[in-house]
Amino acid sequence: MGLTAKIRGERTLALADEIKERRIAEGLTQEAMWTATGIARNTYIKIEGGKCAIDVEQLGLIADVLDVDDHEIVRRAYIRLNVERLPVDIGNVRSAVDTLGQAIKDTRTAKLAIKEVDRLKANAERVQAAQDFGM
Repeated sequence: MGLTAKIRGERTLALADEIKERRIAEGLTQEAMWTATGIARNTYIKIEGGKCAIDVEQLGLIADVLDVDDHEIVRRAYIRLNVERLPVDIGNVRSAVDTLGQAIKDTRTAKLAIKEVDRLKANAERVQAAQDFGM
């Protein structure tokens, strides 16, 4: 499958998922949808199953039954599509968090070491001053 067909397929599935989710949230059956929209039974089932692309007229009819603007269905499907495309690898996230945690510990250790060096320098300066004074 070419990239264009793949993207078209992903969009079709995202729209189908959004329609199905909204239908279920409204407590409607598929039969209620195809009856109310006038879309043929097999066509509606294919639309909601992501098996065929939906045209603008069909989307408008479905949106009317779901009492939502058709552009809202498209917008939510677009969001859904982009969220699904996010490359989330929890292993990489955990590794990055562990690395950051170690860097923070190393920074704290370095700050403590600097304070200790400063303390030792101050003591050395006091000892040198005492020796210079003849003590």
